[in-house]
Amino acid sequence: MKILILTGKFGMGHIKAAEAIKEELTPCQALDIEIIDWIEYMTPLCAKYIYGSYSALIRRSTVFYNLHYKSSENRPITQKPDLACYIRMNQLIHDKQPDLIISVCPMLQKPYPIIRL
Repeated sequence: MKILILTGKFGMGHIKAAEAIKEELTPCQALDIEIIDWIEYMTPLCAKYIYGSYSALIRRSTVFYNLHYKSSENRPITQKPDLACYIRMNQLIHDKQPDLIISVCPMLQKPYPIIRL
């Protein structure tokens, strides 16, 4: 069984969660588990700028970030992913042929229907 774990380097918590899931599942020899940084997969040329901006926001505006995070904590996700996300997600599914996808990245908690291209 092939499992993809999607994560992002927004802090190291998401990466550590992905690694913990992989470590917990690793004793099952029948599993092929791969961790993928979704931001680097989606935008390989922009990933360092996205992560750099996030780090700067956290370092310089912690209060504002925390207020935004707290205010969005119990709000349902209503924003739909754009066409580029659909296409890249479908490309990932096509390329990797996973049986299961696990996301520890909150932005991927949105619905991603499979589009046959």
